[in-house]
Amino acid sequence: MRLAYAAAFAALIASPTFAADVKGEIVNAIEHAEYAAEASSIAEVHAHLHHALNCIVGPGGNGFEAHEMNPCVGSGNGIIPDTADAAAKAKLEAAAGKARDGIATDDVATAKADATFVANVLNGLKYPLRCAILHKVWGSAPMSKSSFCVAAGVLALSGAASGYLMGKTLRTSAFPWTP
Repeated sequence: MRLAYAAAFAALIASPTFAADVKGEIVNAIEHAEYAAEASSIAEVHAHLHHALNCIVGPGGNGFEAHEMNPCVGSGNGIIPDTADAAAKAKLEAAAGKARDGIATDDVATAKADATFVANVLNGLKYPLRCAILHKVWGSAPMSKSSFCVAAGVLALSGAASGYLMGKTLRTSAFPWTP
């Protein structure tokens, strides 16, 4: 039985979910969307929206600009390509569209509003994507994904299992319990 769990865990670590640091990509994209929303000139807004968009769509994605900084280089293929959840992808596509709109306009207020929209969408996706990844790893328990996510959220808020629920150790650590 332990061999089966070890094989399943090894397969998950090798999967695309773990090959990419989606959480890191999201955090970087949020940071640059927020920089854009707080910028004082249209050039600054455009630059940071390009950075956020590059993280969202990844190389080869709609609107990716190779001559602009890609703060997510080495983290994955972009948030959209690295995300399997269809609902999350739809939200990410909307955020990417708003980023492209903000880049296309020369009105500072409009571009900053678009950047705020992008940051808000990305902030809203941080917890659900983490939950989806956790459910994929430890979701063999007889409970629904939403129940699992609520339980994971309660554990995260209580501080229990924080190393597994909140960060980078998820991709490199063994199961936190022995079945």
